[in-house]
Order: sequence, then C-alpha cells, then structure tokens
Amino acid sequence: GTVRIGGGLHGQGALAHAQATNIGKATISADATNKGNGGTVAVWSDGNTRFAGNISARGGAKGGNGGQVETSGHTLGVAPSARVDTSAPLGLTGDWLLDPETITITANGQDPYDSTNTAVSIDPSAITGALNSTAVTLQATGGSASITVNNDIEYSSGNALSLLSQGIITVNANIQNSGSGAVNLVAGWDTTSLDFSGTVDPG
Repeated sequence: GTVRIGGGLHGQGALAHAQATNIGKATISADATNKGNGGTVAVWSDGNTRFAGNISARGGAKGGNGGQVETSGHTLGVAPSARVDTSAPLGLTGDWLLDPETITITANGQDPYDSTNTAVSIDPSAITGALNSTAVTLQATGGSASITVNNDIEYSSGNALSLLSQGIITVNANIQNSGSGAVNLVAGWDTTSLDFSGTVDPG
C-alpha cells in the first residue's frame, strides 16, 4: 500500500502539495502483514516539513522486502522521537530518504510541538535509531545544498548510511559504524543514481 501526506514521492505526481507538513507523535504504517513487500510512505511539503512520529514499511514475516519511506521538504526538521522501520525478516531492508535543500545534523532536532525552536535540524539519534532497521539516505539538493554534521553519529548496523550533497558536506563530529554497513559521503553529487550495495571496513 501507499501513504502520501502532503505530496507524493519526490514531490511528483498529481497530488496537491502541502505548504507545510507536521507529523507529531503519530504512527503511520504500510507494512506487509504476512507475505509481501512493504509499501511506500511519502511525507512532503513545499515549505517546512517536521517529523517526530513513527513510520514503518516492513516486509512480511513470511517473505518480502522492506518498503520505502521519504520525509522531505524545502526544509526538514526531525525530532529525537522520530523512528522509521523498513526491516524485512526474510528479505532486503528498505530505505528512508530525507531530501531537503540543506541538512544540519545536531542534537535536539526540531520538535513539531515546540514553536520556540525555529532551527531546522535533524537529530542524530533519529538517524542511528533508524539504522537498526533501515538504510538511511540524506540528500541535500538545490542551489544552496549543504550537509553539516555537528554531533556524533555513532552506531552499529549492517545497513548503509549515505550523505549526498549537490553542494558541500561539512563534518564537525564523528561518523562511526562499528557494524558492516557502508558509510558513504558524496559532495558535489550530480543527482544520478549511485549503487551503495557494497560495504566498507568499519575501522
């Protein structure tokens, strides 16, 4: 199944776009219930998207791959409480895509319920928590594209973490995976598809 809130995947399709989308402490699921692939969940806005809830698109318990989750907007804030799960017990893990123009990874990412917090940021704990059950791809696209890492991203996972920026990537803190999943950073990315199916030495 497919869940679309504020727009479709990558803002494409005929669905009308929201100007702002807030996902609070709610649960959204597009899970396969028995055998089959997980579905697709798209959370989109043309302005500011904020995410603090739980999204799952799990593969079936008796077979099937994990699905696809996207939380995107011109700007994107992700709170520490945000969780994404695209696991698949008998199949391939799915992917969580975060695709604003600029990305700042810092502790205490934006909470949709906190009107006093105007900084748009993504909490590293949301990323590391998701990596237990999904691959995570952060894409910064647009004329001012940039990714800045201001707090540590430390975890152990077999799933890939990818940071792709059409502009710059600035790393001011540690990025460390003690598991087998790849860690990919690409600055000056030309938006073409990249194959990150392999792994790197976590040392």
